[in-house]
Amino acid sequence: GRGTAFPFQVYGAPELPDRGFSFIPESVAGATNPPFKGVKCYGGDLRNAISNGLVPSPMINLEWIIGAYNDYPDKGKFFTRYFDTLAGGPTLREQIEKGMSAREIRESWQLGLAEFAPIRERYLLYR
Repeated sequence: GRGTAFPFQVYGAPELPDRGFSFIPESVAGATNPPFKGVKCYGGDLRNAISNGLVPSPMINLEWIIGAYNDYPDKGKFFTRYFDTLAGGPTLREQIEKGMSAREIRESWQLGLAEFAPIRERYLLYR
C-alpha cells in the first residue's frame, strides 16, 4: 500500500491476478517513490478485515502472504532480501517457498516459543 492513502492496508503488484481490487501507487508524503509508481497494481484490500476486527490480531495472517505468493507468477521475484530482515531470517520465506501451510508454519514456531517463555517471564513488569 505504499504510495496510496491506505499504507499497510492494501497490497498488490502488476503481476498479481485481477480479482476485483486494484490501485495505482503515486508519490505521497513518506513514500515519494513507491514500488510500481504509476503502474496499475492488482492485489488485496485488507481494510474490511481491519474494520471487522480481524486486524489487529495477536497473530500475523500468514494466509495473506501465502495467498499472494501463490498468486504471483514469478515466484523467484516475490520475496526481497528485506522480507528476510523483517521476518528475522530466511526461515519463514523458505517455509512458504516449500509450500508449507499457515498451520504447519505456526506449529514449527512452538518449540522456540516454549523456550522463549521463561526468558520473557524475567522481563515482565506486570503479571
